[in-house]
Amino acid sequence: GRKVAEDQAEDTFGEYPPFAMTGYSQGGYVVSASSRYTGDTVYTYREWEVFDKSTASGNHWLSVSSSYDTDGTPASGAPQQSESSNTWTGEYLQLELPYKIQLNHIEVRRETHANGLYRVPRSGAILGSNDGENWSFVHSWTDLAASSFSATVNTSLGGVSTTGCYKYFKFITTKVPSNSTVIRCVALSEIKYYGHRENDLVRLPDPTNV
Repeated sequence: GRKVAEDQAEDTFGEYPPFAMTGYSQGGYVVSASSRYTGDTVYTYREWEVFDKSTASGNHWLSVSSSYDTDGTPASGAPQQSESSNTWTGEYLQLELPYKIQLNHIEVRRETHANGLYRVPRSGAILGSNDGENWSFVHSWTDLAASSFSATVNTSLGGVSTTGCYKYFKFITTKVPSNSTVIRCVALSEIKYYGHRENDLVRLPDPTNV
């Protein structure tokens, strides 16, 4: 009958990271990417700016130039990531968290520049991992119209039906809109991951921990 521990029944649902990032590593959150465009003399297009909660011009990430072919598919030599049932090809943005979360839904926003319509993640997938090496399928989307991505309103990529808690999330763009006139890459102004922490006593009651 002796009480050995106490934990608050806290609802941890929300956006992750829960703050605006100002660098590549902050508060246990670490952002990385497969590549970054560096050919601009004004903007740097750093990966962490996708999580800085700012939609100002230039506050977004671009993959390296010509990372996609004119038909929108990944160029030769593009990164590949395998999970148990598929191998996904395309440039990616990775977020490491200080704890595991179960993802509920994802929202994205394209860059504000007019050419952003040619650089949206038309098709893609989200993979999850707990060690940064072994990955599992979490979510995917296919052939979303470029016009469905907004520069002023977050675009939902749909609810996540796959269960499981992960410490790493990899956002892979497997296709962008076809074009032959602008820098062929993927550009993201914002990614918003919504979910709740592992062992959340409100949303994930675990009899062995209660």
